[in-house]
Amino acid sequence: APAAAPPTVPVVDLSDDEVAAATAAAAAATAMNQPPRARKRDMIAPMAASAMRGIGSGLGAAWKFVATNAAPEPGAVDAEEDYKDAVDLRTSCVKPGPDPNDRASSNRPFCFRVISPAVSLSLQAESEEEMRDWIADLQGVIAELISLGPGPFPRHARSGSAVGDGGASDGGGGGARVPENGARTRGEDPRETLASIPGNSRCADCGAADPDWASLNLCVVVCHDCAGVHRHLGAHVSKVRSLALDADAWTPPVMALFERVGNERANAIWCKRRPDANAEPVASNCATREEALAAISNKYVARAFVDAASADPVAMEAAAAALDCAEVLARLAAGADADAKRAALRAAARRGEDAAPVIALLLSNGAAVAGEDDADVAVDATEQGSSAR
Repeated sequence: APAAAPPTVPVVDLSDDEVAAATAAAAAATAMNQPPRARKRDMIAPMAASAMRGIGSGLGAAWKFVATNAAPEPGAVDAEEDYKDAVDLRTSCVKPGPDPNDRASSNRPFCFRVISPAVSLSLQAESEEEMRDWIADLQGVIAELISLGPGPFPRHARSGSAVGDGGASDGGGGGARVPENGARTRGEDPRETLASIPGNSRCADCGAADPDWASLNLCVVVCHDCAGVHRHLGAHVSKVRSLALDADAWTPPVMALFERVGNERANAIWCKRRPDANAEPVASNCATREEALAAISNKYVARAFVDAASADPVAMEAAAAALDCAEVLARLAAGADADAKRAALRAAARRGEDAAPVIALLLSNGAAVAGEDDADVAVDATEQGSSAR
């Protein structure tokens, strides 16, 4: 017998959207008939695959960024052509606090600034402790770059005659004439003012032209390279400040002090017993920084050329009372003790506002008033010389 014909299945013409809907409905029905574990596995699998694709693309992008921005192999590019100096730390200083001229950052906490002649950068730390650490680290780096940077010593080219270490001293009253209380015009540039003082056109230690740093307690104006050596000696030996960058250090009393002393007079004190008093400065012939460090250390730490006989406490007190800045510096250089400094400070403070430059010098060299009977004098000294600290 002939086989029975299969039943006829009606052909239905479905659109693409209807086919997709039917497929989704069938998949949903199948999933509902699966055990719960299988359903969970089927739901997680697409999600995991999608996540892995995302992680993979993220890693790929990160690797591409690293590969693109990583330091090239030596010789792969012209490093000198690609490198751009943002801030030269050797000519910079670091200050706590936001930029007073920037209203946007005036209320931000934990800010500090890196200030150079070319640009001022405002930075913000996450805490006060971190800010202090950054400032300390940057100041340390600046000091090392200045004192141990590459190249011969000094980097400046010396021109003209150098400043001799010796020379006659006429006491504390010579040099530029300034008001007795040390007043100066607001906005005055310390570099321009101090350049006119005898000896200040050259570095006191190596003779380089146009020095723009100074030691507040040693009363000498020095160049960039010698300032690095002074920093290397430590703040207990030399308190170094920039004439260009540390504007807040150059208060009227400090300016008056430097105007009354000057490199010529200061070197006559620091090198009074040098065999050739009119010789070139101590570091003028140094070829390396190590040699310069030894020469400058011999001058200010060992004080090898200072007249030790100048350490007369009575004479120092009299010089302070007479407001003779250079003579007071000579007594300090000779090694005046704490009692002599205290007596000199009290004698100067009794002179009132006119004694501000002398008080600035004594305070920067560690003078202090002690004892209840000196309380009033201590207040006067603090008011007169507080800006020099």
